[in-house]
Amino acid sequence: MNLRMILPALLLLTSVNGNAQVTARAEIPYQRSYGYPWVMQMENQGVGALFMAKDNDKDKRLFKIMHYGTNLKLIAQDSIHIDKKMDFESYRYSDGNLYSFMRNREDLMIVKYDTKTHKQSIVNGNFGKKGDISNSFIKNDYMVFRSVVKKVDRLGFMNLKTGDCVFNDLHFDKVKDRKVFIIETMIVDHNAYALVRADQELYLIKSTLQGKELSRICLTTEMEEQILTASICKVNNELLMTGTYSLDRKGGSNGVYFAQLGTDKIKSIKFYNFLDLSHFTDFMSGRKQKKMERKKEKAEKHGKELLLNCNILCHDVKKVGDSYFFLGEAYQPVYHTVSTGMGTTTYFAGYKYTHSVLMKFDKNGNKLWDACFEMSSKELAPYLRARVALSIQNNNVNCVFADRGKLVSKLFSNKDGKVLQDRQTNMIEATDENEDVKKTRTARCEHWYDNSFIVIGTQIVKKAGDRIKLTYLNKYSIK
Repeated sequence: MNLRMILPALLLLTSVNGNAQVTARAEIPYQRSYGYPWVMQMENQGVGALFMAKDNDKDKRLFKIMHYGTNLKLIAQDSIHIDKKMDFESYRYSDGNLYSFMRNREDLMIVKYDTKTHKQSIVNGNFGKKGDISNSFIKNDYMVFRSVVKKVDRLGFMNLKTGDCVFNDLHFDKVKDRKVFIIETMIVDHNAYALVRADQELYLIKSTLQGKELSRICLTTEMEEQILTASICKVNNELLMTGTYSLDRKGGSNGVYFAQLGTDKIKSIKFYNFLDLSHFTDFMSGRKQKKMERKKEKAEKHGKELLLNCNILCHDVKKVGDSYFFLGEAYQPVYHTVSTGMGTTTYFAGYKYTHSVLMKFDKNGNKLWDACFEMSSKELAPYLRARVALSIQNNNVNCVFADRGKLVSKLFSNKDGKVLQDRQTNMIEATDENEDVKKTRTARCEHWYDNSFIVIGTQIVKKAGDRIKLTYLNKYSIK
């Protein structure tokens, strides 16, 4: 859920006529004994490709990393043996370290790769037999996260140097435990924060990094709107919160809010109905847009507010000067029904992204403009992840995402949100003219560092009569 983890991506343009060029490429051949690697961009420290051996040797399996520099040249690699019962769970990058988390039913193992020493080290955690790790945030070798045991949400606090871990089970008076949900975690100024929804209310819980709760503040007392999603960040000593809310409480979001947090309450909050935005329905067909407008006018005549339910994946608010930008991606879960001979079975096929909404606010949360753009990829995502991101340079706003083998760049005027440029750039498929690309699948596109982006995917190429599987890394730079 933590949208600070920047996944598919964004392109910085130095001007309206700026151009993205491929400046480096790496190809990692598929290894049957390892499979495809997990790839993590590590900001200006380069890229890490992680491999887990499929077979074990004397109850041990090899776990290795290949460290590529910002020029996508291999600069280091290191291997370490781990218990064969350990399964790779997740990875995170923070403060010059790449953390890989391994789990079995009883133990947690943290493999830490130091980008300065180019060495891996192991820390065994005391996580316990049950529970999971989600909504995590890492800073300065500490991790705060959400875990659920027997339907009880608990805040976890882990020292990544020692593996020590403590938990705080969250209980609220007159609220059933199954109605308590940790939305977001973060670390600010050596304290941990968690946004927690308890039935109809939203709380901000502040704790030490060792797990001692310092305060618990209800942010939504007597608020008609229900906060569905929230992202909190600190900008110039001020805590800001953005996300989506619901009025009809039918499961989907009805709009976007912008809030400023005080020490014990919400200082200010403003709500924006999706249907009050200038361009939110642009992704619809002309017929559907007209039908929606008629419904809205009819509702307004009767003194009511028309609501549109939509699922939105929210990014953190971004501050530029005295302005703030919100970016959200609309998605729909897709289900397929197949015949089994004795009936039918319905299964979850993935998430389809339909469009994104970009909004600009002033420091008081007043909307200055909004823009909407379509995302037409036919591929379904197996899990929710950010596909688009936003950046500002030379006073313009640019959004980029990968779509069917292309980088799609949308450049908006910072002044009024009008589209200044709509560009598609073909992703390079191979570096060797003797390679014949048979199949390409782009896993993700991410902002990497400065004016550079990385596209990560898999390919099947034919070379000298052989079909070769590989993972490719393309670096796009602004020239």
